[in-house]
Amino acid sequence: VVAYPDAEAAWADYQRASFPLIVTDWMLPGMSGLELCQAVRQTPAGNGTVVLVITARHSKEDLETVLNAGADDYLTKPIDVGLLRIRLAIAQQQVHTLEERGRAQVQIGEMIQELEQSHEDLQSILHQLPMGTALADAQGHITFISQVASQQFFGGRGYDVLGRRWQQAFPFSTEDGAELESMARRPPDKRQKLTVRVEGRGGQNRWIDVEVQDDPRDPQRKIFLFFDVSEMHDLRRQIDGKAQFYDLVGRSKAMELVYQ
Repeated sequence: VVAYPDAEAAWADYQRASFPLIVTDWMLPGMSGLELCQAVRQTPAGNGTVVLVITARHSKEDLETVLNAGADDYLTKPIDVGLLRIRLAIAQQQVHTLEERGRAQVQIGEMIQELEQSHEDLQSILHQLPMGTALADAQGHITFISQVASQQFFGGRGYDVLGRRWQQAFPFSTEDGAELESMARRPPDKRQKLTVRVEGRGGQNRWIDVEVQDDPRDPQRKIFLFFDVSEMHDLRRQIDGKAQFYDLVGRSKAMELVYQ
């Protein structure tokens, strides 16, 4: 753990050696914690850093501002040590997920660069990866969907979507579909992951992180990577806000103890 008196000092060190986790106050002398977060997100390693913001502001609008600045999570003052431990446990899980994701992406890149064998060989390897993958041609038609992605979105019946345009095939909401289509048209360095909600069988929702990459063989072709983050999302829901927990509501001290 390295501590800094202000965001400027932290930013100077981060540019020399990026950190996987940053815990920062919002209001700081000079550069604010949110400005630090935005600066971190602009660096090549920025998406691999988890940012937890501490703030005394409690309104919904303030917390939305924190998340819109690129923070992964927030904690309100006064600090509850037990709640801080939970937040840091979630952050640790996020760091681990990002590291696994980074290794998987490197693996994909190496596979695509090194493999000059048949299309079937590439598909066989993609089926073995722990995340979902899908390939689309220059016209947006799905040419491949891995077994993991098929299970994530279609309960194992993903082969029915081959040949269809991905915008219509995947069960994205209108807003998520439009955002993904816009992101696919951006330069690779301007793209970010997008979290989408997928309604599964029995009405159970799943949360999937979606990333879009260009196929190195043809930038018009797209590679979609799908990471199931439902467990992390459910953990956040359980501790979001001290005034509600599932269907229980109340702001009294006694009810806050019940939630904890």
